[in-house]
Amino acid sequence: MTSSVDIRAHLVDLFRRDLIGPGPQDADLATERLNESPSRWYLTGFLAPAEDPLGLEGGDEDDNPSAQEEMEIDVEEADSDGAGGAAGDNDEPETPSTRRRFLPSSVGLTVLLSPDVKEIEARVSWGDYRTEPALPEAVLLPEPLPEEVGEDGKPKRAMRPMVDWVRAPKERTIRLQISDGRSEPMLVPESAAEQRRGGGLTLETHSRLFSYETPEGHTEQVRALTVFLVNRRATVHRFYSDVSYAFQARLELFCETGFRPRRDLSGYRASDWDLRIADLHYRDLLEWAVGRNAAAGWAIGEDQNSTVTRVWTDPLPSAEVERVAPNEDAELKARVTFSMEALAQSADAGGAALAKALDELPSLYGLWVDTERHKLSSLPLRRKETGARLIVEMETAKNRIAEGIQLLTQNTRARAAFRFMNLAVAMAARRRMAGASGDPQSLPAPQWRPFQLAFILLNVSGLAERTQPDREIADLLFFPTGGGKTEAYLGLAAFVIAYRRLTSSGILGAGVAVIMRYTLRLLTLDQLTRAAGVVCALEFDADRSRSY
Repeated sequence: MTSSVDIRAHLVDLFRRDLIGPGPQDADLATERLNESPSRWYLTGFLAPAEDPLGLEGGDEDDNPSAQEEMEIDVEEADSDGAGGAAGDNDEPETPSTRRRFLPSSVGLTVLLSPDVKEIEARVSWGDYRTEPALPEAVLLPEPLPEEVGEDGKPKRAMRPMVDWVRAPKERTIRLQISDGRSEPMLVPESAAEQRRGGGLTLETHSRLFSYETPEGHTEQVRALTVFLVNRRATVHRFYSDVSYAFQARLELFCETGFRPRRDLSGYRASDWDLRIADLHYRDLLEWAVGRNAAAGWAIGEDQNSTVTRVWTDPLPSAEVERVAPNEDAELKARVTFSMEALAQSADAGGAALAKALDELPSLYGLWVDTERHKLSSLPLRRKETGARLIVEMETAKNRIAEGIQLLTQNTRARAAFRFMNLAVAMAARRRMAGASGDPQSLPAPQWRPFQLAFILLNVSGLAERTQPDREIADLLFFPTGGGKTEAYLGLAAFVIAYRRLTSSGILGAGVAVIMRYTLRLLTLDQLTRAAGVVCALEFDADRSRSY
C-alpha cells in the first residue's frame, strides 16, 4: 500500500522534472526532445553564459523576442490584467518594469575540510540541448546576419528555421588540487563544437585556512573551500541562445576522508535571547555544505556523527517537518483527566472533584522540568546559562498552572466557565469529526492534549482576574501544523466568552471578547469554521448559564 510519504515524494519528483528537467536518475528523459526553447520549458537549474548580453539592460530589439524577453512579457501582461499585482479590477495598473533580469551563470558549494586535505574530486553533470536539424555555425554567431532587401526596397523580415531541441546528457569527473587563495579556472572537457566556439564550463575554487573556538573552549583549524561551476561559453545568436546554456547543472564534491561539519556559533555568542534559545535547541544539528546560487545536499547515515563524504548542489531543496505528536504517557493519563466531557462533569460536581482531576498535572510537569535540569551539567558555560534561565521560566509556568487550578476550585463562576468551555469544544469536535451525515454521539469522547490543557490552565488566572500580573504576558504556541494549537486557543476563547457572560449582565457582558486574525485565506476559512462551531456550541448551552 502506498503511504502518504511516498505520495509526497512522488509529487516532489514530478515538480523537479517539470521545473528543472531530467536528472541522473531519469533515464526516460535523458535524451528528451522539446519543440520549444528549453529556457522556456524549464524555470531554474540552468546556467547562462557569464558574458551573456541578454541578461543586461538594453540589447537589440527584434520582432521575435528571446526566451528571456518572452518570459518578461508574460509577467508584464499578467500584471497589466491585475492578476497578482497591486491593481484591482477598476484601478489603473502600475507601469510595468522593463528592466531585464540577470540569469545565473554559476553554481557552487562551500565546504570545510581538514587542513591536510590536498585534493578532492568534483563531478559535474549537465544537459546540453542541440538543435535538430543542426544549424550552421554562421547562424549561431552572436552578430546579426546581413539584412536582405525586398523588391520594395525595405528589409525582409528574418525567418527562423523551425527546430527541435534534443538533450545530450554530459558528465565529467575532475580532480581538484587545493591550494591557498584563488585558483586558475579549470576548463571542463567539452565537445569539439563547443571548443570551436570558444570558452566552456569552468571550475573555479577559493580556499583559506582559519581557526575558531568551539563552545567547549577548544581551538579548531579547518580549511574553507568554495568551488564554483561557471558557464564561460561563448554566446551565440539570441534566437538560439539556449545552445550555450548548461541545463540541469549539478556540482558534486567527493572527499574520501570526509567533510568537516559547519557549526553556526553566531547564536552562541549573541546577546539576543531568541538567538541564544535557538542555539541551545539546535546545538546538535550540523551543516555539511553551503550552496551558492542553489541549496546544498549531502548523504548521511542514521548516525548524525557518521562521516559525510559526498555533497552536491540542489536547486529544489526539501526538508522533512516531523509531526508534533501528543504525549501518550500512560502514567500521565492515569493521574490526570484529559477528557473534555469528564472535566465538565468534575467542574459541575464542585471544586474538590475538579481539583482531584487536575492536581497531579503541575507535579508531573515538574518531573519533566527536573529531567531537563539534569541536562545542564553537560552544556558549555553560555548554553548552561541559557538553559538555567529556561528552567526558571519552566518553574514559573508550573506555578501558573497550579494557580489556574486553584482559581477554578475556588471561584464558582470561573469553574462554570471552565465547564461550558469543555462542553462547547467537545460538542464542536464531535460535530466536526462526524461530518454532515455522521452521528456525533457515536464517536470517542474528545480529549485535551496535555499541552492544550496546560496552556489553558496557564492563562485562566490572568484572564479571569483583572489584578493578576499574568495579564501582561502573551503566551505563544509555536510548532508545525497538526499539533493542536487551534483547539488550545479556541478553548481559551470559549472560557473568556463564557466567563464574561457569567460575570457581567446586560451590555457589559456583550460585545467583542476575542479578536482573531489570519493572514492566509484558506487558513481563514478553516479557522472560521472551527471557531464558529465552538461559538454555536456555546450558544446551544447558553440557557444552562442562567442557573449560575
